[in-house]
Amino acid sequence: MADFMGSLGPQELWSLCSAVYGKCKGAPWKWETRIADPLYDQRDIAKAKRLLAESTYDGEVVHIMAPTDFATITPHGPVLKAVMEEMGFNVEMPAINWSNLVSRFGNKDWDIFTSWTWLPASPFFDGSLDLGASWLTDWEDRSFPEMKARFLREPDPDIQRQIVDEIQLYYYEQLPFIPLGWFAAPDGYRKTVHGLGEQANANRPYYANVWLEK
Repeated sequence: MADFMGSLGPQELWSLCSAVYGKCKGAPWKWETRIADPLYDQRDIAKAKRLLAESTYDGEVVHIMAPTDFATITPHGPVLKAVMEEMGFNVEMPAINWSNLVSRFGNKDWDIFTSWTWLPASPFFDGSLDLGASWLTDWEDRSFPEMKARFLREPDPDIQRQIVDEIQLYYYEQLPFIPLGWFAAPDGYRKTVHGLGEQANANRPYYANVWLEK
């Protein structure tokens, strides 16, 4: 995973992290759990080749959609293509911009796309658990919303933590997406802009309580 995350910039801006509800950097988040560490970043190409040989894969082309015009997504495409080819997949990754990529979500002519999403602090904020299914494919698993409902109804925080561990492991069993790690995108602003510097934990700039002052 370091190859993926390192493609985004210096290590001060990212961390390798198996946690779905945490960034494994600095003070742990309340529901951050490392129970899936043994399943994350295994770096075992030989094992991947063996599993691929044991599967029903027969050399068909795997189509990757990776945008060429999105600074925090574009670097992942070449890394993903190289890793999959090393594993033994037959891969095609034509050049595509982000707007065209999004317009093809409803088509069936792609297999994988590269992207990122905001980091939920707990199952309460995790939209994947609400859906129980991918909004892009036919994949569906209703266990996710059931686990979230148990988490929300449970008054005992120790049992809640057990449910979070269960959710975390289930993510890695079902893989609705592949967690690569956590990263922070630097924001630049003039010294006359005030209020943005206090948003250290925000996943995007918010302009409420932001003002100009020379």
